[in-house]
Amino acid sequence: MHIEINHLNQYYGKRQVLYDINLSISTGMFGLLGRNGAGKTTLLKTEPLIKYPSFYKNSD
Repeated sequence: MHIEINHLNQYYGKRQVLYDINLSISTGMFGLLGRNGAGKTTLLKTEPLIKYPSFYKNSD
């Protein structure tokens, strides 16, 4: 499985919390590192595959 995110922006109301995020995750394990409040959890919750895993059908 491969996940690619291009030019992602996330807002809470009028406040922008993620700015033009580009991310590519290949098959296998990965780590997401950053300081407290950097937006790691927000980024993962924004991706529909992770937010709604029951809708994903793995073809591997």
